[in-house]
Amino acid sequence: LGAAAVIATAHNIVIFTLGLLLVNLICEGSCPGMAGLKRLLLRNVVLWASLAGLAASLLSVQPPGLLRTVLSSVGATAMPLGLFTLGVGLYGKTVAGNIPKLAFLTALKLFVLPLFYLFTAYLLGFEGTAARAGYLQACMPVAVMTYVLAKEFDFDANLVSQSIVFT
Repeated sequence: LGAAAVIATAHNIVIFTLGLLLVNLICEGSCPGMAGLKRLLLRNVVLWASLAGLAASLLSVQPPGLLRTVLSSVGATAMPLGLFTLGVGLYGKTVAGNIPKLAFLTALKLFVLPLFYLFTAYLLGFEGTAARAGYLQACMPVAVMTYVLAKEFDFDANLVSQSIVFT
């Protein structure tokens, strides 16, 4: 679990810094400008929570019992709330026009990305628990956070929400 948490934190940091810069470059001006990117980075709770969690882990900081209980209860609502938000976003929409895109995205996420991870892990000599945790994360379906990013950057949130359901 610790290895998975560290890998997820590193992934979040890369995605919400370098990944968003890359998205901005790929858009070639059609995305919100750098001001929108800076605003997203500054108010991105996932990025800041990941950094805080990594710092707390490195410094071996344990929250007091009551705070731990409260944070655990709040954390337990994240998945149901995310799925509820996704369901609201999908309400009344059809997948008819997006089937080829969804098939491509699903194949990319569920087959190509895990194979890329295995190849990279082999080249870099990853072994043990950390390698297995990284592989499991590479095999995970598209996360609800991508829907939030799509909404924030005015991308095709409908396609993103459908890809979450398909994967």
